[in-house]
Amino acid sequence: MDEIKEKWDALALAAQSGDKLAYHALLIALIPYIRKIIAPGLANPDWVDDLLQDILMGVHKSLARYMPGQPFRPWVNAIIRYRRAEFLSQHYASMGHKKAPLDAVEEKGVDLLGFFQTLEDIERVLQQLPEKQQQIFYLVRIEGVSIREVAKQMAMSESAIKVSAHRSAAKLKEILQQP
Repeated sequence: MDEIKEKWDALALAAQSGDKLAYHALLIALIPYIRKIIAPGLANPDWVDDLLQDILMGVHKSLARYMPGQPFRPWVNAIIRYRRAEFLSQHYASMGHKKAPLDAVEEKGVDLLGFFQTLEDIERVLQQLPEKQQQIFYLVRIEGVSIREVAKQMAMSESAIKVSAHRSAAKLKEILQQP
């Protein structure tokens, strides 16, 4: 997977510099990845191609704002999430679903300090796990890398990766819930 990440990072950098072949290669490389992410979450198979095209347009329009040196895949994932949410919002609006007016939404107040403290707690607790478990948890649960890819990368079976990720999550939850 690191090879793919490095390839995408290099292609994005070259595409930003005006390399049309790199730009084309980047878009071609992204298509199966994007399709794999969006297809399971859409009720209508016809929407996959529509949303795929919309996401590719988003990548095209935003590529100039990609920051070299930053990982490319999380940047693409953000575009995918945004475009999917926008696509579904437009679809449901066209079906007559109405948005709640802002003043009708009860203010709940977001506890950003609590949110960031929780993130710091998770990072601190994650350090208590063995290094291999940390790596597996990070790749599977945070980066969203597939079980198959992590298993190949770490030379382990897929079931061992699943068990490790599950046990790590359970251990983190247990430690974080302690008073």
